[in-house]
Amino acid sequence: MSLPNATSWVRFEAPPPGTDSFLVSSVAEDVERAHALSRASLQPLLFARKPIALDFRNMRVCTQRFLHALLFEAIRLSWATQTPIYVEQASPGVETGIRLVDNYARGG
Repeated sequence: MSLPNATSWVRFEAPPPGTDSFLVSSVAEDVERAHALSRASLQPLLFARKPIALDFRNMRVCTQRFLHALLFEAIRLSWATQTPIYVEQASPGVETGIRLVDNYARGG
């Protein structure tokens, strides 16, 4: 496993074996379902210091609103517990959106 970036726990690489993985397209662009997935599944794992993987296959673009609902609190919790969130199969546009949410989630 590579060393974490000093400012981010979001990693754009394959997760270690056994990491819980979530197919993001299952809640694609449904802000309420994305927020519910984060609260019910992602955040409890991160709180328990268990890394998670988010698989963005079949999602060429995501709105900022959707990414915020899915990731904002999870990223803050990831940073606080120093537990990685792995991102897989993100298109360049989706990766840019995730990096934006990562930057402002840790900033305020």
